[in-house]
Amino acid sequence: MQLQMQITKFYCRIIEFGVSDMHEEKIYELREKLHLLIAIKAEYCEILRLSQELDKYIAKVTSMSIQVMEESNMK
Repeated sequence: MQLQMQITKFYCRIIEFGVSDMHEEKIYELREKLHLLIAIKAEYCEILRLSQELDKYIAKVTSMSIQVMEESNMK
């Protein structure tokens, strides 16, 4: 959520600078930062997705382990 707010702030600053006729170099710099933040957000989302996938896999393996132990105790 905080990253989304930073992206929004940068976007607003780009618009501000564009409207107020600021130096083009500053606008370019802000756009570059915006693109970096967007890329970071995409990577962060991918990490979260992979983390959730790993959690599901761990839960499945744990469940299978418990099942195998229970079956071996019954024998």
